[in-house]
Amino acid sequence: MRVFPAFVPLAFALAATTAAAQTAAAPTPPATPAPRYQAFDLGTHHRAVSTSNADAQKAFDQGLLWSFSFNHGDAERAFREAARLDDTLAAAWWGIALVNGPHINNTTVDTQAFNPAIRVDASGNIAVTHYDFRNDTKASVPLETDVWSLRSNDGGTTWHEERVTPTSFDMRQAPVARGFFIGDYIGTAAAGATFTPFFSQAGPTDTYSATVTGPLGETVITPTPSPAGLTAASFPIPKGRPTPA
Repeated sequence: MRVFPAFVPLAFALAATTAAAQTAAAPTPPATPAPRYQAFDLGTHHRAVSTSNADAQKAFDQGLLWSFSFNHGDAERAFREAARLDDTLAAAWWGIALVNGPHINNTTVDTQAFNPAIRVDASGNIAVTHYDFRNDTKASVPLETDVWSLRSNDGGTTWHEERVTPTSFDMRQAPVARGFFIGDYIGTAAAGATFTPFFSQAGPTDTYSATVTGPLGETVITPTPSPAGLTAASFPIPKGRPTPA
């Protein structure tokens, strides 16, 4: 019979413990905290809303300015701060829905969209009217342009879309004023469950209206967050900007 010193099993145990510790998975680093609302001096633009809380009003104004700048992340944080300060402020929840709606510059259509007009009816349904070049073809001389309407009946979670113009119009027929100019005559009115887009188009240049009632197109559009690092260069335009070549 062989006799081992009493310390040998202990040495083996220590060695095994050390090896196990060396092969154990490294601890998961703490998650990076989500960005928080920060107040910024974005200018003096002001849109009065139904709140008596001055800080909630300031946060709402900041959210609106960020949304005008297409900074949807900071816009949502500002609107949520306004809602936290005054949870009865309906305009703050409208702003949250607005910036979580479809981003008009949409990579899925690989083209430029512009001049959005937004309206919320008395029931909380949201409509967005805008122009875009998705039906333009590179081989054609005209710059085919259309007006589209999107509608959400669930606070901006999902959207449906419908073409407003029955046929495309040629943006190159518009008057030239540092670019093709059809004016800023675009908007949307709401009456009951019906939205009425107003817009102008070229060839000849005039103003038009349409009636849009739900349900719209069958395709359901579910917004997703914009990827990090997205810039204007991410949205190529097949046939040039809406300015003369």
